[in-house]
Amino acid sequence: MNLPTLGRSGRVAVAVITLALSACVTPRPQSREMAGMLPVLSVERFLQAVNARDFEAMRELFGTHSGPINGERREIEIRMAAIAGILRHEDYKIVEDQREPGREYPTTLVTVSLTKGGRNIPDVPLLVVQTDNGGWLVEQVDMEKITKL
Repeated sequence: MNLPTLGRSGRVAVAVITLALSACVTPRPQSREMAGMLPVLSVERFLQAVNARDFEAMRELFGTHSGPINGERREIEIRMAAIAGILRHEDYKIVEDQREPGREYPTTLVTVSLTKGGRNIPDVPLLVVQTDNGGWLVEQVDMEKITKL
C-alpha cells in the first residue's frame, strides 16, 4: 500500500492543525508534587497582587470551587482594596501547607507568616480550594488574625 506524500503546503497545513489542536488541550499537573505546590503558588501570587494593589489579579485568584468571584466590577474592586489594606506586608514566609479534611472540594490550608509594620504576624491561615477546572483559588483569609494585634 502506497501512502501519499505531503508537499510543502500539506506539511504546513498539518503543522498548523497540530498547533491549533494542542492549544485546545487543558494542561494538567504532571505529578502529585506539582499538584501539591499549586495551592502555595496561588497564595504567593495573591500576596504579590496584594502588595501591587492589583485588584484584578486579586479577583482572579480569589473565589470558590466554581471559579473567581464575580459581580459588579466596582464592588469587587472595593472589596479587594479592603483586603489589600489589611494584608499589605513587607515580607511573607510560607510556614506550612496541608490538605484540609472534610471539605466537599479539594482544599488546602496554607499558613503564612507576615511581616507588617516591622512586626511578625505568625500563622495567618489561608484556605485555598481547587476549582472545577483544576486551578486553585484563595477562598478564605483569616483577617482577624492580622487585625486583632
